[in-house]
Amino acid sequence: MSIRQENSKFVGTVIPQIPTWSVFYIEEKDKLETSRVMFYTIWEFELGNRKRLDIRPVSFTSDFLEEDEETSNFLGLSLTETPSENDWKDGIQSFKDHIKAKDHEVKRRKKILNS
Repeated sequence: MSIRQENSKFVGTVIPQIPTWSVFYIEEKDKLETSRVMFYTIWEFELGNRKRLDIRPVSFTSDFLEEDEETSNFLGLSLTETPSENDWKDGIQSFKDHIKAKDHEVKRRKKILNS
């Protein structure tokens, strides 16, 4: 979910009480990388006549703060800084499948545009 949605309202932030890391799959290196969660942002969304809270981890990555769920290679959260790739194999495969489908769609659209 993008933080720029019109039906969202920023509620606040929460600092994790337990050290937590965001887990990312780096396709170019074919490995996992982690980044320490600095805090969580809390957003309120209106879905029809219902309200929902969305909590997102924020990490310090590449010299800036970023909501982790805004990056396509975010797999989830870990309580260890060095998670086992075996524990994340389903998430890695899901990411690879997503990239493959995305690449296929781009090629399909280029083919349509060029014909």
